[in-house]
Amino acid sequence: MICRNCGTENPDDALTCYVCGEAPNYIKPSESRTNESMAYSQGSQALRMQTPYEEKSSLKTLIIAIVAILLVAAAAYVFLVLKPFEKVGKPEDMVQECMDTLFSTIQPEKIEKYMPPYVDVNSDDWGSFSTGMAAVKAMGFTVSAEAGEYTKYSNSEIDSYRRRVESSTGYKGRKIKEVGTVELTIHVSGSYGGQTYSESETGEAVVVRIGNKWYISEINEKY
Repeated sequence: MICRNCGTENPDDALTCYVCGEAPNYIKPSESRTNESMAYSQGSQALRMQTPYEEKSSLKTLIIAIVAILLVAAAAYVFLVLKPFEKVGKPEDMVQECMDTLFSTIQPEKIEKYMPPYVDVNSDDWGSFSTGMAAVKAMGFTVSAEAGEYTKYSNSEIDSYRRRVESSTGYKGRKIKEVGTVELTIHVSGSYGGQTYSESETGEAVVVRIGNKWYISEINEKY
């Protein structure tokens, strides 16, 4: 028998513990093993109870990591593709740059970057304009342009323009953020056949803003 008080093992018929003298604080060895087994079982159960928590904690960490990656990817798309903080230039500056480029080379392909996605630089309007300017320069005349004031379309005019573009080209009109006109004056000067010429013609260029970039969609036909 084992004394409950001091843990000393005593003979089975002992009435008191021969060490501490207490009685009847005895437990049988089998009972001790049972208690130990119960303690072990309770400990195992406690460990098993921790497992779902650990699994939930790991799952939560994984979800947080995935969400963080998605947020970083979304932020990268916004900043690198949509470029919300990129400065929007002036449409008249873009028109001036386009005309300077065209008149210095008379090569339509050089100004494709100034055209919106739904406009072909070799279309009738742009093609005839480029061909006409090339012919004038071939005769020895100097051609230059001066971009003037920008005038924004009204909201109803912008909506009408979007619908027209979408119906005629299939391009999504909602991508067009703003539409307006830039006053454009073409100067032609030089000598031909013994006579000196100096002419100027003022019209307009229709410009559109897609995202943060301006484009020329049309040139007034009077040129």
